[in-house]
Amino acid sequence: MAYDGAIRYVDAGDALQAGAQIATVEARHASYLNLINGASPFPSPFDQGKKPSEILAAASPFIVSCPAAVTALFGRLP
Repeated sequence: MAYDGAIRYVDAGDALQAGAQIATVEARHASYLNLINGASPFPSPFDQGKKPSEILAAASPFIVSCPAAVTALFGRLP
């Protein structure tokens, strides 16, 4: 969901390609984890992208520190 939500902010071809490749690997990881946890590996036909602020809020318990430049970048995104 993070990659789906962030892809709209990427305008460089190489970065866009890398993001798309990472997203497909992450999708396979998620489907496998769903399968071994007894859930449907493909619970819906489409994924909803998450806003950067939503991803940061969900990840914040696991973040020990963050460079100021990254924090500033997230602050500029809707």
